[in-house]
Amino acid sequence: RVLFAVPVGGDMVRWNMHRIYGALRLPLLLQHWSIVAAEGWDARLLQEEADAMLHHQPVFLLENTPPPQPSNTLQRLQQL
Repeated sequence: RVLFAVPVGGDMVRWNMHRIYGALRLPLLLQHWSIVAAEGWDARLLQEEADAMLHHQPVFLLENTPPPQPSNTLQRLQQL
């Protein structure tokens, strides 16, 4: 198991600074992990407009186990 935190909001890459993971990038990042729990997570965060200065950073507890289908990752995030 691993604790994992990344900035979440509207998808955005701020060159040479950071990335913000949204509805497109976050499912790709988590597709090979099982999400055990999340703190500070709300699926509505994925719908926010991209803003480099305003984002949230929920903490996920992940487990490296055989994952469900990658296409279901966004659905799993919305159910948390």
